Amino acid sequence: MSIFSVENRAEYTVTVNETTIQCFLSQSTPYETNDFQEKLIRYNLHTHAYGELFFCHHDSIQINFELTSALLSLGDILYIPAGIPHVCITPNLNRNFSGFGIQCTAKSPQGFQKHLSPLLDSVQPMILRNQPKAVHEWEKLLYDNVKVNPEVLTLQLITQLIQTISCGFFPFSQSAHIGSPISYKNIQCLSELEYIIDSQFMTRLSRQDVAEKLFISKRQLDRICQKRFGRSFHEQITERRLSAAVQILLETDQTAEIISQQVGFPSKSSFYHDFTRKFNITPYQFRKKHQNNE
Repeated sequence: MSIFSVENRAEYTVTVNETTIQCFLSQSTPYETNDFQEKLIRYNLHTHAYGELFFCHHDSIQINFELTSALLSLGDILYIPAGIPHVCITPNLNRNFSGFGIQCTAKSPQGFQKHLSPLLDSVQPMILRNQPKAVHEWEKLLYDNVKVNPEVLTLQLITQLIQTISCGFFPFSQSAHIGSPISYKNIQCLSELEYIIDSQFMTRLSRQDVAEKLFISKRQLDRICQKRFGRSFHEQITERRLSAAVQILLETDQTAEIISQQVGFPSKSSFYHDFTRKFNITPYQFRKKHQNNE
């Protein structure tokens, strides 16, 4: 049994009968940031190296994909496989939803793997509608039992998930692009890398800093980024900053210089260079073009 923790997150790994299961849990609030930073993080599409389940405990929550969205009401459970871009755009007020990530590997399709495979082998989102009782059980597990023995909690989560799967998940119709399956073995390192990029792209992140946080070399970091994102670390950070910049351009009248500072570019000129290279027009032309189209 091993435990991986980063700030408010924890990942538990347990092996039973040659089946290894990793559960990623978010403890309390994932990001301690100001409103502006939280918006940049929360409202941008992202992917994970593991599958992710969302449980709607109260009211409703909305999860967006690239070309569609899923609206979950009380009792609904949504499973999103690894590699599918998504974002939950509903603030988690009064613990109205919870979730956790899961990754499962086995030498043979038996035991836990056999029972979990109907869900975890899926390459598209799966949904279970209107199971309030089951979701309340999940709420107790994910919120109220976080201080119990990690191994016991992990086994409880797995047992509850198997019982939930037996109720019947169904494919959720969506047209989002499905990324390539994640085969890189160090899922813990990938999870932490994704967290760092999503929560700190507005800061002056360097390859050296991130490599040290992950306890790997810069060359290893480059290989992981290329395998995970299909681009270098610098290119992934730039892409994340440009995505946030586009959002601010369309929603505010702030100057390009202010925007470049807010999303983490080292200078206005570097922002202009990277933005023009991607969109073939300047930030001001981009804003004017979209304003004229409204």
